[in-house]
Amino acid sequence: MPKGTPAKFSDKEVALMIEWRKQGVIARVIAERLGARFHRKTSENVINRKLLMLGYPGINRQFAKGSTPWNKGVKGYMGANATSFKKGQLPSSTRQVGETRLDKDGAVLVKVAHKKWVRRSRLEWEKHHGPLPKGHIIFHINGDIKDDRIENLELLSRAENLALKRKRWEKDKPRYDELDDSLKPTAILIAKLSVKANEKKQETLNNVFTNSCSQ
Repeated sequence: MPKGTPAKFSDKEVALMIEWRKQGVIARVIAERLGARFHRKTSENVINRKLLMLGYPGINRQFAKGSTPWNKGVKGYMGANATSFKKGQLPSSTRQVGETRLDKDGAVLVKVAHKKWVRRSRLEWEKHHGPLPKGHIIFHINGDIKDDRIENLELLSRAENLALKRKRWEKDKPRYDELDDSLKPTAILIAKLSVKANEKKQETLNNVFTNSCSQ
């Protein structure tokens, strides 16, 4: 419709507009109702103009002179209403304890308490071995971060995990995630031995340095 052209309404639409306006319905709601019933897009301004032409001006929602607002003299919090959440009440969309979701890395998380989620791999490992030692992680042997079977979980220190991800087991050979599954347990063992050897070497160097300083 060209700009400035008056909108055309059927007799039925006009009758409904007048009826709703007499009931005190505002123009925005009238536009929504007409849109839903007659599948047409109409703006609030168009409805107001049409009703004004018909002799039904807009509804004045200002307080009449001398009237008293319902909340006059009330300060601050005015208390809950019938639809307010009560203390301790959670939204219906809140996930229940035991439900699962994925974290940003794709690992499976399990809800263990309100606002507390733990990786399923950790829960599975701790079920068999007890609390996770400080400075350690649960590593998925086959590389599938969603495969939380206990036989696919390995306890690694952060140093061992770093060595496993950085080390090439032989020159020009694939990294851990490129290895055949049958070779991965051996690669983990080599990483652990490598870290132990480095720790022993560092301990020896520290002892030598301490002894030389004490002489």
